[in-house]
Amino acid sequence: MIPEPAPSVNAPAPAERRLLAWLKPLGLAYGPALLPFLVGPLGECGHCVRTYATMLPLVPGAIALLAPLPNAGRFALCALLSLLVLGLAILSQRAASPLRRRLLGGALALLVGLEALAFASVLRM
Repeated sequence: MIPEPAPSVNAPAPAERRLLAWLKPLGLAYGPALLPFLVGPLGECGHCVRTYATMLPLVPGAIALLAPLPNAGRFALCALLSLLVLGLAILSQRAASPLRRRLLGGALALLVGLEALAFASVLRM
């Protein structure tokens, strides 16, 4: 019979593991959305910063604002696409190999970051 290894002192508890399992995908989906505050065109306009901060939950799906729909339809589509991006972030972190996790997560973060910068630029117009 093989003895089980002793639990590590620094091993996270199950509740902490569940929290960490959500923090990575949230960071992938919404971390790049904070990029316009740091390097984007939002530095000079207080109104644009307030508008962008208000729209922050919808930024990962902001490409839907280009759809030829009424305003309520656009915002509903933004919310749906934001949930889709969050779902893709969760799925990318459950990929089998670490390389695949990094590639999928990096691609998703790059797309959200570019979309966030484009949305911030549109707000400045």
